[in-house]
Amino acid sequence: LIFLDLRDRHGLTQVVIDGADAPEAHAIASKVRPEFVVTAVGKIAKRLEGTENKRLATGAIELQATELTILNESKTPPFYINEPEAVIDEALRLKYRYLDLRREPMAERLLLRSKLVHAIREAHQKAGFVEVETPDLIKATPEGARDFLVPSRLQPGNVYALPQSPQQLKQLLMVAGVDRYFQIARCFRDEDLRGDRQPEFTQLDLEMSFVDEEAVMEFVESMIVEVSRASVPDRPLQSVPFPRLTHAEAVDRYGSDKPDLRFGMELANLASALTDAQSHPISGFRVFDETLAAGGIVKSLVAPGLGGASRRETDELTEAARNYGAAGLAHLAVESTGAVKGPIVKFLGDRHRRCKPRRPRAHRRGHREGRQRGPRQASGRPRPATGARRRERPVLRLDHALPDVRVGRRERALARHAQPVLGRAARGRGAAGHRVWRSIPALAARPGRPRAGDAVRHRPQRLGARRRLRSHLAARPPRALVRPPGSHRRGDAREVRGDPRRLRLRRPTAWRDRDRHRSLGRTVLEADQHPRGDGLPEDAVGRGPHARGAVAAGTGATRRARPAVRGRQGSRPRLGVDRLTDAPIVLGFLEPIARRPRLAALAGAGFIAFSGIFYRFAHVTPETATVFRCLYGLPILALVGWLEHRRYGPLPSRAVWLAIVAGMFFAGDLLAWHHAVDQVGAGLATVLGNLQVIVVALVAWLAFGERPPRSVLLGLPIVLAGVLLISGLVGTGAYGANPPLGAALGIFTAFAYAGYLLVIRRGSNDLRRPAGPVAISTASTAAVAIVVGVVFGGLDPVPSWPSHGWLALVGITSQSIGYLVISISLPRLPAALVSIILLAQPVATVLIARVLLDEEPSVAQLLGVALVVGGIAIATIPVGRLRDRAAGRTS
Repeated sequence: LIFLDLRDRHGLTQVVIDGADAPEAHAIASKVRPEFVVTAVGKIAKRLEGTENKRLATGAIELQATELTILNESKTPPFYINEPEAVIDEALRLKYRYLDLRREPMAERLLLRSKLVHAIREAHQKAGFVEVETPDLIKATPEGARDFLVPSRLQPGNVYALPQSPQQLKQLLMVAGVDRYFQIARCFRDEDLRGDRQPEFTQLDLEMSFVDEEAVMEFVESMIVEVSRASVPDRPLQSVPFPRLTHAEAVDRYGSDKPDLRFGMELANLASALTDAQSHPISGFRVFDETLAAGGIVKSLVAPGLGGASRRETDELTEAARNYGAAGLAHLAVESTGAVKGPIVKFLGDRHRRCKPRRPRAHRRGHREGRQRGPRQASGRPRPATGARRRERPVLRLDHALPDVRVGRRERALARHAQPVLGRAARGRGAAGHRVWRSIPALAARPGRPRAGDAVRHRPQRLGARRRLRSHLAARPPRALVRPPGSHRRGDAREVRGDPRRLRLRRPTAWRDRDRHRSLGRTVLEADQHPRGDGLPEDAVGRGPHARGAVAAGTGATRRARPAVRGRQGSRPRLGVDRLTDAPIVLGFLEPIARRPRLAALAGAGFIAFSGIFYRFAHVTPETATVFRCLYGLPILALVGWLEHRRYGPLPSRAVWLAIVAGMFFAGDLLAWHHAVDQVGAGLATVLGNLQVIVVALVAWLAFGERPPRSVLLGLPIVLAGVLLISGLVGTGAYGANPPLGAALGIFTAFAYAGYLLVIRRGSNDLRRPAGPVAISTASTAAVAIVVGVVFGGLDPVPSWPSHGWLALVGITSQSIGYLVISISLPRLPAALVSIILLAQPVATVLIARVLLDEEPSVAQLLGVALVVGGIAIATIPVGRLRDRAAGRTS
């Protein structure tokens, strides 16, 4: 006899081949190996008594085969398919996906998913919902991530976007009169892989009109219970209504707005136990008393089984609590007799040294008290991260040792009103949460606490509901609460308004916080680049604050994009993004600069290094030089700016006005720098002007609270010592007509240029279009210089022709070409190389001035130059990153 276990998606069936009755089938069966595909023909018979297998659904019968055919042979599988509990490498499973899907757990999940979808459809159809399939090729609209783009063959240069959600499409259905809609929708999001984020996923999307909040929650609760009973009848969800907690209650009891209800360990506020009737602390433990007196919080967490934890384990839990915001973690062990032991027992009063005796257990109970020092937040909402992580750490420790921390047979779900839309971030400013569009009057009246709702089960958010805007609402929210200033309004299908109720049900893959990204607007394509192969700008229209390029964020290291995909009819369109670094390309004719950024950056630094030399050769006043270098450089900047305007649209009005203001700072920079050149020489004045690297960091610290790196503070005293030596106040024989005045003007130059950089970057940080804002600021600089020259004198409107030539050379090389080359090349270089190139420019100016202008700084001044350059190097060059990169580690 030969026995075979025949497997299909319904289970296993035993096949018996008797050589006496079926010799041909017996000969074939002797050749069968695991995972062969066969067909068997025979008679179903009852197994002999005592040979039944009760673990199988077909364990009482067998197939007595008379014919056997091998349909397909198989090699030895790379892993065991018939062992559901076997640990298999995930990469191996994905490589042999067709074999992995044969395994019992995977087959059960496919079957469960099919039952779940069928039950969802039945539940919605019974409730009068209409299933509508919305298009998958739509226009790109702002969502929570970037869009997947599909180039259009019939309309070259345009793209479709795969939907991140059917949001605006179902709004059209509501306005069209489809008052109850649902869909099992496929959604696509181009975002980094995380525990709960993947490129494509399926969600239940439904929308209802003419209902109130309670009606939506009642339907969703009953639908989920009905679906769970139909798909998993052995472990359905509990009956409705679900337990409902406010956001404040969830955070207070569980330390999280997505609590896990599978284990207890709730956080208990000990304020009532540690204070008297007049709210005076009476614990006897000074740390607790001071915390409560200052308005802080002291909470406890019961961790069964950790009463005998080691010192190392308690230290690890304490460190974890501090990492998540708690001021500390004290631990007490409560024995079965009620005795309390721990390092802080001796500080407690008599009333807190014993607990009420309880029934003995197999495990000792550990009582952990976590305190969070500091005043309570103004809105009364403690931070959820601390309590959530403190609860999870002991659970991880108890997972394999504690029998009563386990999931019960009856699953639990929780309806929770969503967290506030506006929380508190650094420096007291509002930080956006989610679910803004819920109740506009409530949002305007109480910005921090709108009305919205979520449903959670075991921490992951499973669904979210909100009520949309009504067209007849009179009380509109403040603009700052709804739309950032300068952002463009969404159009097309979003012009319609309705009053629907919306809900989305999504199955997260794990537990991680959301990572928000701005999505892509309408994209203007250029020749020779594939949308997905070479990266995308986040909003190529160039309107509003979303006009950003897809620049690689981080430490300055560049990212290499995939090569462009070429089609059959020639090159595919090209986006305005550099294929090597994902940095945005300005215009096509400037692409060679981006392809050779190192050479271009050195050339730009060289152009700027010669500006002081050319000015000395012109023999004109500082006011005249400032006006004419701007006028000669303006045509090139204006031409490139006009091409940028045609490609990316007009600059926002805010960027235009700030560029004009920046031009005023730049006028002060150029006027002071030219005067400094007259007083202390071109080389030393250029060195002093480069102090703006440190000045920018200090001004940003004072004006915007952006604390500079420690390296800037370390380099500051070195730079000041160098300035003192350059000024000639120390030593003798200093070069220059008036070295102290020249040094003062050089420092003023650095402050003025720092102001120019800060203002112009506040107006526009779009790296695809550097010429537009600079052209406007250059025109503003020329106008200010003309006014200063006329009012205070010094402006020569008709300089000699040799002077015109030198000024034209300054304007074309330094003011226009040099700046454009630097602006395009530097974002594509590592931060360390950028610092080195920028430091080489003033050093080169000192050397060139020595050769061409016979400038001979004194030894003390040369030492000052070395100190200034060294201090700037300390402040800017990331030595640690260079060392990490040289060692082969990722910076």
